[in-house]
Order: sequence, then C-alpha cells, then structure tokens
Amino acid sequence: MIICYTTCKDKDEAKRIANHLLGMKLIACANMFEIESLYHWKGELRDEAEVFLLMKSREDNWPAIEREITKAHSYELPAIVRLDAKGSTAFEKWVTSETR
Repeated sequence: MIICYTTCKDKDEAKRIANHLLGMKLIACANMFEIESLYHWKGELRDEAEVFLLMKSREDNWPAIEREITKAHSYELPAIVRLDAKGSTAFEKWVTSETR
C-alpha cells in the first residue's frame, strides 16, 4: 500500500483532483486538511494557505497517480509525494478492492 500526497491552492482544487483520481479508480480514498505552508519559491520566502490532500492506493498505481495529478494541478511544480505504508490486513484489502 502507498500513501500519496500533494498540496493544493484551495479546497476546490483538492476536491477536483481527488474526484478525478477516485473516478479513475487510482485511489481508494482521500483526506483533505487546511494547512499553512512556508517554503522558498523563486528566491522568495512564501507563507501560503493550502490544502493538504492525502490519498491511499496500491503501489502499482503510482505512475498513473503522478501523471494525473501533474496534468490536473494548477501549480507549476506541485509537490507529489509517495510514501510506502503498511496498513491493517482488512484496510489493505479494502484499498485493493477499491482501486484498479
């Protein structure tokens, strides 16, 4: 199982990306959290409100998830991160059953 995340400019973008990936059966579920992000971008220190989008899926879906987020995202360079994870047997079975 993998956990994927990206940060989005707002809740609408996060929902749009999550619904797109859910519709393609690339992820089993998504969680959204409002966050404050501090980062360097093009020589400036930025302080921005963003939405953190956390998604659960299967490892073999990673290339398609990365590709689809990149196409759908408004950022020039979105943070798209994959973390390997181990869930309960029942939860991992559910993730597998909900994804292609």
